[in-house]
This record gives sequence, structure tokens and C-alpha cells, in this order.
Amino acid sequence: MAPGAGAAGKSDDGSGTALDHRTAALQRVERSLEQVQPLLEGYGYGASVVSVMVEGVGIPLPGQALLMASSLEAAAGRMNIVLLLLFVTAAAIIGDRTVGRTAEIGNRSTCSELSALPV
Repeated sequence: MAPGAGAAGKSDDGSGTALDHRTAALQRVERSLEQVQPLLEGYGYGASVVSVMVEGVGIPLPGQALLMASSLEAAAGRMNIVLLLLFVTAAAIIGDRTVGRTAEIGNRSTCSELSALPV
């Protein structure tokens, strides 16, 4: 048998397994996009904006799936990609700053409580 050739004509380079993994990953992405499509159709830009903002705060939502679906809608001409990018960028910044500000306030109050303790 030739080097690299496996039984029944399959190669030992793992390409069959890699192809199976890629196919499974593609199916998961397609399922995710199908699940968020009704949200996108019903709420448009708002679904992507809210999802990205809330994800920025740390609450798990399908932000990436909605963003991918939104970009596909923009590619098909049903959404404006420039507006989409502006809105979700602002939403990500607001979500991130919300967490940052909350942590800053929490740290300040913790530090003031600790400084009031007798040493």
C-alpha cells in the first residue's frame, strides 16, 4: 500500500474528518442564522443594536449571529451597511462603557468603605 493511503481509498491525512467538522460548523452557523432571522425581520436594526449592546454588558444574547444575519441582509440590499456599522459600533461602545462605569463606581465605593475601616 502506498504511503498515506488508507483502507477503502481514504487518505490518512485527516481531510475527511476536517471536511466533516467544516460541514458541521457550517450547519451550526446556518441554524443560528435561521433562528435569528425572525428577530431581524421584525425589528431590523434595533435587534442588532440591542443584542450587541446587551452582549457588551455581559448578558449572553445572539449578537454575533444577528450581526452576521444583518450583514447578509445588507449584502442583499435590504439594509444599509454603513448605518448598520455605525449603529452596532455605537451599541458596542455604550455596552462596554456601561460595564466600565459600573465597575468604576463599584471600585470607588469599595475603596471608600475600606478607607473608613480602622487600621
